[in-house]
Amino acid sequence: MSGSETQQSTDRIIDAAMKAAESQGWTSLTLYDIADEAKMPLDAFYEAVGSKQAILTLFSRRVDKAVLGDFERDPADSVRDRLFELIFARFDEMLPYRGGLKSIANASMTDGGAAICGYQRLSRSMRWTLDAAGVNSSGIAGTLKVKFLVGVYLRALRVWLSDETEDFAKTMKVVDQSLAQAERWAGYLKECKPGTRGKPKNDFNEDDIILET
Repeated sequence: MSGSETQQSTDRIIDAAMKAAESQGWTSLTLYDIADEAKMPLDAFYEAVGSKQAILTLFSRRVDKAVLGDFERDPADSVRDRLFELIFARFDEMLPYRGGLKSIANASMTDGGAAICGYQRLSRSMRWTLDAAGVNSSGIAGTLKVKFLVGVYLRALRVWLSDETEDFAKTMKVVDQSLAQAERWAGYLKECKPGTRGKPKNDFNEDDIILET
């Protein structure tokens, strides 16, 4: 199977899974149900994915690639503006699947394993988001920044899933307020310029620690 055929198969599975999640509910949805929705033979479906969580990983990567592929960093923009742009680009990309994502989010609240998998996927996405915006996400301080941005995103996601306001004004408000909070913390939205280095380990300042709220 060629690369384009593989991508078409992946897209077919993702779209079928999201449609079935919205109509049937993610918790009760089986792999057979998804294969049936995708109109794929079970053996071909088996070769493509091994679990429902694997499908969500494929979906997350597809969103990441679309968002990062369209993003162009403007030196005139602040890091806060870039993060805002990147987060909303994710929501725009996910909008056709909001019904299915709502079902998946509800299911994860009662499934610890699924919640852990989802957190790992989101952490990877938020690390890429920080890097794209020009924020150093390496080391202990970087990991804490990722954790904080995951918190920002999850708060916004909860609002976005049911936001019916024009232009998602409620969601915009949450993202803006959360990023403003981050901006008040030392170093969190400081851009990492090419060729610069972080503080030496023995100069680590407690103000650089970002806590998830």
